[in-house]
Amino acid sequence: VRAQITQVDWPERTRALRGQKLPANDHDLFLPVLARALASPIRILRAPFVDDRALRDALAALVGLGPGMTPSGDDVIAGMLAAAYRLAAGHCWSADRLDALCGAVRDLPTGVTTMTSLQMLRHARNGRFVEPLCRLVRHLGTKGIDLSSDAVYLSQCGAHSGCDMMAGALAIFEGL
Repeated sequence: VRAQITQVDWPERTRALRGQKLPANDHDLFLPVLARALASPIRILRAPFVDDRALRDALAALVGLGPGMTPSGDDVIAGMLAAAYRLAAGHCWSADRLDALCGAVRDLPTGVTTMTSLQMLRHARNGRFVEPLCRLVRHLGTKGIDLSSDAVYLSQCGAHSGCDMMAGALAIFEGL
């Protein structure tokens, strides 16, 4: 998976959220904050045992973070869930780990994000995602598939949503 991920020229915003250089032309004040906030739940999910409370707290720092109908932090969480569902279905991730992530999302505070985003997260918690995100996570880890067109397709979702979802999904896959 890592070799496949390194072969793609991901959008600048997605690279920035993965801890790479911030885009010079991006004036999104939330981007550095979001990149740091993403690191915490990823670190918790990579641990041998998931601390449910720490995971819930780490995701609570992401939810509602950023502007838009679906704030960037919420989009990142949706991307994480999409990757987690894909990996659990392929038996590359334990069902317990997926349950911990879904439980933490279920317990997120509701008054800090938009109604649209709450619905997106509810659907994501139940394994339902936008088609471009499904396509990307379905192809991640599949030999012989170039993810470049999937990256472009997903990056066209919303102003930042696609790139933010991509960052969340990639963060989960990179932890394998």
